[in-house]
Parts: sequence; C-alpha cells; structure tokens
Amino acid sequence: MSQSIFQNRHSKRKFHADKPVNRETLESIFKDAINAPSWGNTQPWEVYVATGEKLEELRSAYIKAFEDGEPFQSDIPMPKEWPERFQQRMNKASEARFSQLGIAREDQVAKAERMKANFHFFDAPVVAFLTIDASLTEWSMHDLGIFSGFLMLSIEAHGLGSLPAYTSISYPKFQREILGIPDDKKIVAGIIFGYPVLEDKDSQVVMPRVALEEVIHFKGN
Repeated sequence: MSQSIFQNRHSKRKFHADKPVNRETLESIFKDAINAPSWGNTQPWEVYVATGEKLEELRSAYIKAFEDGEPFQSDIPMPKEWPERFQQRMNKASEARFSQLGIAREDQVAKAERMKANFHFFDAPVVAFLTIDASLTEWSMHDLGIFSGFLMLSIEAHGLGSLPAYTSISYPKFQREILGIPDDKKIVAGIIFGYPVLEDKDSQVVMPRVALEEVIHFKGN
C-alpha cells in the first residue's frame, strides 16, 4: 500500500520563490482547513495570509532585525527549558538535519547561515499567520493546533509543501505594522508554504519519530 498523506508530509525548508500560489489555490486550501473541529464550534482562529509585496516587506524587516541581533519577542514565548526527553528529541532532530546537510557540529558559520534562511521565510511565496483573540486562554490553543494540522494536510493535498516555523512569529511587531494585525490578536503560529525545491537537501530531511509505544498508551481490552 502506498504511503498516506500523513507519512508523505514533512517539513520543507526551501521553496521556489518564482512560483507564486494563485488565489484560487489559496482559497481552496483554506476552504479545506476551516473544516477543522473546535470546542463548541467556536472556530477561534483568524488567519492573515502574506504574499507578494507584503511578504517582501516582512522578509526585509525580519532579516534586518535578525542581523541586528534583536531579541525575539513572540506573543507566545518559548519554554525556558525543556523536559529532558523532549530536549533529547530536539537534539536528535538537529543532528539528523545537519548530518544530511553535511554541516559539522562545530561549524557555527554554516549553521548561522542556515539560521538566517528562517528569517527569509525559506523563499516561500506564502506565509499564513494564525491568530486568536487575546482574551482567550490555552483552552482555545487546542483548537488552533487542530486547525494548523488541517491546514498543513490541505497544503500537502494540493501538491505544495509547508513548514511550521517559530521564527516566523519571533518579531510580531512587524506583522502588526505591515499586515495590520491588531493588538487584541495573539499571533500564535506561522505556516510557511509554497512549491518546495525537492532537490534541496534541507527539504529532504525527514525527522525521526518516536516508537508508538513511547507515546501511545493502550488501556483496556
């Protein structure tokens, strides 16, 4: 049996900058994604889709902020530290990626150059910024997570590739300034997508998954 969309989807980190995604395709992608379930049918997500000149403005602002060493100020801060088992998974993922790229562990220059690509949004023609009302709690984050999964599967089903990237929301002031996202919206996630450059080594990296029995616990008959 051929692999399902769930096995085929993995993060891409290089896109064809000269291949925009047309409006019809974008609308079709989001029409699928908004079928995601939510508590009480609240559908708390609100998405701002950056393309064209607006995305170019964001790219320029993000690259300058990164090069100037501006600290991240995301609306949803990253944990200060991770539980050991999660940190180990992150370390293995990083090792797998840089091994695929042929970058030595001590080569900080090459790693920094790869890091910079994050702030160029990997040349993608589209970035979707997922927001929720600032008055909502973690309760609604669950719904936004489901929507994110639906969105990335819809992107895959339409023949494109995607990447959920924390770095794309690390300077939310630029999204507010350039895209007009109001202060009463938390910018929770950024989904980068477009037509992937499949021959790029960074787009060929498939992150390892833990064994089923490590995370799924069956109880009962």
